[in-house]
Amino acid sequence: MSTANGSQRRRGVRASRAKLVHALSEAGFKTQAALAEHIADIEGLDTAPKDAVNRVFREMPVDPTTIERLARALGVEAHTLYKTADEEELALADDSAPSRRKPVASLAYIGAAVVALIIVIAIQISFRVDRQAAPDESHVDAASQPAALDLGTPTLAVIPFIDDADGAFARALRRELEKHFNVARPTSETLTRSRDPVEVATRLRTDVVIDGDVRKVGRLSAVRVYLYRGGVRQQVWADSVPSVALADSRARIAAETALAARKAIGMPVP
Repeated sequence: MSTANGSQRRRGVRASRAKLVHALSEAGFKTQAALAEHIADIEGLDTAPKDAVNRVFREMPVDPTTIERLARALGVEAHTLYKTADEEELALADDSAPSRRKPVASLAYIGAAVVALIIVIAIQISFRVDRQAAPDESHVDAASQPAALDLGTPTLAVIPFIDDADGAFARALRRELEKHFNVARPTSETLTRSRDPVEVATRLRTDVVIDGDVRKVGRLSAVRVYLYRGGVRQQVWADSVPSVALADSRARIAAETALAARKAIGMPVP
């Protein structure tokens, strides 16, 4: 047994798919193919090493230098991508779990489904009763209606993007967002001195705050956009284009980002 394990270890090392996916997102790449193309650009290759990238993401044993190539392209240290012993043990534990546990899990899922169905039925019955008991809306005083029902046009602020040359992308994005939001003026004192979305939202009393960065990775420029709303900050868009084509791509990326922002906050979209 020890000989077999030794042979397996000599064949190569494994990377953690979870760590790779996280690093891929942080670097602004949307696909493994885009990462392979970037490696080709860095190393001056005629063909992108898609097979090598695929093997690493499938957690197959590879030469350490292969993982180093991916790490260099992702802008991280190679050792941060390795699959740890804890991850190996967890995978083995999942594979060796006794099959007799499956009926128990199935019963739990069935029980949860029954409870969910009961809740749905109860909500539907309650909704019908409420509708029957509700007074004719034509006789309800409009002043008594809660203001929250009429949200109007949401207010939004765009924080200057990190490494955005001359604020060009932020301006393009602001133009797109102005079609659907009340956008704070970029000359606002709060926007000119703060990059904290929480502070900006509090001081300007906006519903939404947009921020992000433009990172140059080799020959590519990666754009990441974040949306802050209701105390939660989430990434709503990421794209990468050749740096020489960034200026021509700004309008397209801004339009796609504005659409993603509208979807993220539940606004109707075409």
